[in-house]
Amino acid sequence: MTLMTPLLNPDMFEKIMDLSERNYSVKEWHRIHFEDIQLNSYDETALKLYPFYKRYLEQYANTGVALSVYTENNQCLAMFGVVPLHPGVAEAWLMPSKFISKHRFAFHRATKNFLIFMMAKWKLHRLQILVHSDNLVSKKWAEVLSFEQEGILKRYGVDKKNFFMYSRTYKNKR
Repeated sequence: MTLMTPLLNPDMFEKIMDLSERNYSVKEWHRIHFEDIQLNSYDETALKLYPFYKRYLEQYANTGVALSVYTENNQCLAMFGVVPLHPGVAEAWLMPSKFISKHRFAFHRATKNFLIFMMAKWKLHRLQILVHSDNLVSKKWAEVLSFEQEGILKRYGVDKKNFFMYSRTYKNKR
């Protein structure tokens, strides 16, 4: 499978995401970034329920593109990435800080630009995400990003709660 390319320069992602002039920096994701982020209560609880989650994200980082966005105060604003599942299909993930809402407009624009770039770079016809049924903010944001809910994964979570499957599908010429 030729989907994965070496990680592109994080400075390039700052330009793609329109963050280079906005007092943000993009870094290649590393598990040490957990020391620099103050997670929202939902993700804090998820980490406690699933102690191997950091290792899970490392596998994602080694397989796909994984980045972190930092503020000018060296505070990690979000950790996110895209993982190829098979040719033309990938899954995106995100762990935001509890301060993401203070940066919502810049981060929303950055996310849209990132997803458009990854879709083109990997020639995706499907990008999917999973959203915990209790995470209403993420559910709403997925819909604002034009993801459509496809179904419910019953008792999928470590906490035995449901997850929603969302996707964006694209028509591209191969």
